[in-house]
Amino acid sequence: MFDPYLSIVVPLFNEEQNVEPLVRELEGVLGGLEYASEVILVDDGSNDATFNVARELCDEFDNLSVVRLRRNFGQTPAMVAGIQLGRGQVLVTMDGDLQNDPSDIPMLVSKLEEGYTLVLGYRRNREDKLITRKVPSRLANRMIASVTSVRIRDTGCTLRAYRADAIKNIPLYSEMHRFIPAMSSIIDNRVIELPVNHRPRIHGVSKYGLGRIYRVLFDLVTVRSLLSSLRNPSLIFAPPAVLLILPALALLLYGAVIGSSAFLGAAVITIAGGLILFSYGLVTELIVSLGDIKTSELARMTLVRRGASPDQGGLRRE
Repeated sequence: MFDPYLSIVVPLFNEEQNVEPLVRELEGVLGGLEYASEVILVDDGSNDATFNVARELCDEFDNLSVVRLRRNFGQTPAMVAGIQLGRGQVLVTMDGDLQNDPSDIPMLVSKLEEGYTLVLGYRRNREDKLITRKVPSRLANRMIASVTSVRIRDTGCTLRAYRADAIKNIPLYSEMHRFIPAMSSIIDNRVIELPVNHRPRIHGVSKYGLGRIYRVLFDLVTVRSLLSSLRNPSLIFAPPAVLLILPALALLLYGAVIGSSAFLGAAVITIAGGLILFSYGLVTELIVSLGDIKTSELARMTLVRRGASPDQGGLRRE
């Protein structure tokens, strides 16, 4: 049995009415492709019949798998669980609420084969409520783009296509699926956005609201710090260390001239603080260079397979 070329990962939480129509629609699209594919449904601790419905569908479709998490961990951990299990050279993620259109998948995969590492969908005509969904999303998109310096117009759209060897090595947790483009920019800037369809929700209720804003803000700070640390970790601590040490040296000289022990003591403490900050920078540099997340290793992730050009990262159809 050949491994699939394409893996579709769908996180689910309380989507019992959407699972069956989604799977049947997906199978209809995938059945028309010339390469093998698989669908991985990840039940994120649903408390309705989502898992049971999905499990029954596995008896009908050979390329369908279902993963059940022990409890509700959130969209990003559920997505990661599916991504790590995906066997395809290309991975596509999408929501399980029927708002993403499966017919957009071939377009995303085709664009990825042109040499991109990540193809993002952006919702051209978003079918969501204006005040509670659209406005906060637009503000978040602008803020994320400003902080990360990665200009993405729709960070909340889950419909995306990835090179498997790239996405499986990007650290993701909390709500950080929104920041995949920023994280991938560490090693590769071959990212493009394509307009995709967005359909109104018919069954169930949205799992997202204004309550997630604070989590996104915390993750944004984390991502910004991580991006800075991976590129030049020592530069984070060096400027404040210099700002402490230089005035402290002047204060030390002044205290020595006037013979003031108070000035001398304050200068020594301040210099010590600056040296500690500078030492933190050196330690951070060492951790990054020897730790689990190494920029040099991430830059070598793309596999080159026989029958595919290096520019396409080894993507080929089995």
